[in-house]
Amino acid sequence: MCTIRHARQARLIALLTTIGFVLLCTPAGAVVSEPSDDFQQGRIYFDSRNYEESYKLFLKAFKADPGNSTVNFYLGRAAFEIGNYEMALMAFERILIAQPESTRVKLELARTYYRLGLWDSARQYFQEVLETNPPDVVRRNIDIFLANIDMVEKRHFIHGQVAVALDWDDNVYVAPANDVIDTVIGDIQLEGTAAEPTKDWIFNTTASLNYNYRTPDSPVSWTATGDFYQGLYREESDLDTLFLALNTGPEVHFDRYMLGLHGLANYLAFDRDRFLRTGGLEIVAGVVLNEHTLLNLSSKYENKKYYQIDNRDSHNTNLVIEPVYLFGANRIGVAAMGEIEDARDDIYSYKQVGTRIYYERLLPRDLTFLGYYEYRFRAFEKTEVLFDKKRRDNLHYAGAGLSKTIWRTADLRQNLAMRVYYRYTNSDSNIPLYDYDKNVVSASLAYTF
Repeated sequence: MCTIRHARQARLIALLTTIGFVLLCTPAGAVVSEPSDDFQQGRIYFDSRNYEESYKLFLKAFKADPGNSTVNFYLGRAAFEIGNYEMALMAFERILIAQPESTRVKLELARTYYRLGLWDSARQYFQEVLETNPPDVVRRNIDIFLANIDMVEKRHFIHGQVAVALDWDDNVYVAPANDVIDTVIGDIQLEGTAAEPTKDWIFNTTASLNYNYRTPDSPVSWTATGDFYQGLYREESDLDTLFLALNTGPEVHFDRYMLGLHGLANYLAFDRDRFLRTGGLEIVAGVVLNEHTLLNLSSKYENKKYYQIDNRDSHNTNLVIEPVYLFGANRIGVAAMGEIEDARDDIYSYKQVGTRIYYERLLPRDLTFLGYYEYRFRAFEKTEVLFDKKRRDNLHYAGAGLSKTIWRTADLRQNLAMRVYYRYTNSDSNIPLYDYDKNVVSASLAYTF
């Protein structure tokens, strides 16, 4: 989630900048009196990173000698480390009143304003420090701070992906395994494209564009995603495919969870003839359970309109629950799925349950491995007269592939990747007409921005 990612970036930047700041001199100026024993003991605790105890002793030393700039400085530093940013601000500002040109104190003020989310004040003090020509390591870390402030203040975000692929499919019409089908009226010999598997090459173009608008000082954002797919077959042009999708709606993001409500619409055409359109709503949620586990949930409703088969028009609802486990370079997802399709003619109505597991691992040399297996059981509502039974399908999907990043920008926001993938599909049905196997091999080039 974005909020969690920014928080982690902020902690890392703060650590790097603290290391750089030691290259600058500590605040100069007259010390009212020699630091007390409380202060000296506080320094021991501070240097050993026991910030709670050091803060207590620095506070006692401050009460005894409130005009001492060194005591104020370390009081502010300890307060910052324990998250008492308001106390840190007051301590650093007391020093700055007496020493308005203290670069080190301005840096500490900038960091403190940053932690409080007061971006304008943080930016002002960071800029003042940059004007003093600080050491390179400090300058670089301030640049990171300023870039992160720009990102936090940014309201409009656009990213996406464009990919081209070449697929080889050994059963483009999903022809059954046997061309002789047993029915209540006897064996039927299949003819044409249903008689035996047809092989073909498919040239695919895919594009996805994501837009996000984040309202200032609010966890609410608006997101929109548009998807485009076109598949052109070398021989079987009647299967040429065009698919368009739009998903948009509000989302609420907090540190450990998000919730979104999206409207959605899809359009599907074959050989320039419109085949299907859908419209509906989707609820999505994500929860960070711990540092290794995420939980994703989604529930969707769609109204489906089939242009060429009116009796197939339907209402579809589905639910997906998916925990995701992260361990070092490994990512594992396990999903449970349920779906109900209620069609105008019950011969097309069904209930479906399923499960999916996928595994992703980062490998050396910018390689990524991905493998998955999915199983679905689908039960139809109405008896098929020709076979005198209700259709029951066991669907198996499996795949594996490799992706290699061949180019990326320094800020990691753009990259170009090559992918090779294999997919296998098996349908095991109680009605032989729906028994089939399919193998697809795909090679693609994807640009992400």
